[in-house]
Amino acid sequence: MTGYSKEKADKLIKKHEDMAKRHQNDADYLKESGGTHSEKNADVAELERAAKRERDKAGNQRELKKHWGD
Repeated sequence: MTGYSKEKADKLIKKHEDMAKRHQNDADYLKESGGTHSEKNADVAELERAAKRERDKAGNQRELKKHWGD
């Protein structure tokens, strides 16, 4: 099935939220692992940006659901 459905939207929202959580957990783990060096800091920053992108995707999907009246 193509197109919009409430179930499809819910599944995408969950997928994006799960990915955001995974990225954030990885970033937090790196932060807590001790030591500082520019490569680690860059990795943490990239993981946090990836988490934000996933949260934004979930938010966009919620807005789409609202638009469709679900």
